[in-house]
Amino acid sequence: MAYHARSNSLPSKSHPTVEDFEDHLIRLKSSAEATSSSWALELLDGSMRLLDCCGIAKDITAIVKESVQELESSLRRSRGEAVMAHDIDAYMSSRREVIKRIKKCIKEHEKLQTILSNAILDTDQDLKTITGTLKESKAIGFSIPQVCDDAPVWGKGQLKTKKLVTRSKIYPFKTSTFCNGSRK
Repeated sequence: MAYHARSNSLPSKSHPTVEDFEDHLIRLKSSAEATSSSWALELLDGSMRLLDCCGIAKDITAIVKESVQELESSLRRSRGEAVMAHDIDAYMSSRREVIKRIKKCIKEHEKLQTILSNAILDTDQDLKTITGTLKESKAIGFSIPQVCDDAPVWGKGQLKTKKLVTRSKIYPFKTSTFCNGSRK
């Protein structure tokens, strides 16, 4: 009985396309691991930024409350034009500081939005939940600064013409305005 032995004549080296394909698979696996960890780090960084902005919003409300109380007490005392002008200038400078902080928070918020919009969130339900929570807290955190930003800001040139108007808005029952010699 004669047995015919067949030899497999496989090439000693694999095809270059197969090697490229294996390299791409290895890179894909490593990038998937790196991407998922980078998404988590980006979300964590974004939530820390949001917490910072919420802290700034809390500070802003305290500053606004304090400066408004100081301005109201100054207007109630009527100590003279120069002192009142100084108190109004102090209020306006604190207002400019508040607006600068609000703009900084809004820039941080925009950075967070770009991070969240760039992440692929459809693959993981936990990421969807986290981003939903971040968006809700963002909406609450940024509603206060937007309300503060809607109030009018006057320059020094407009300050003298606005004193009576400001005082009449704060204390409408105590002041009166004159127009063409007749009392309103």
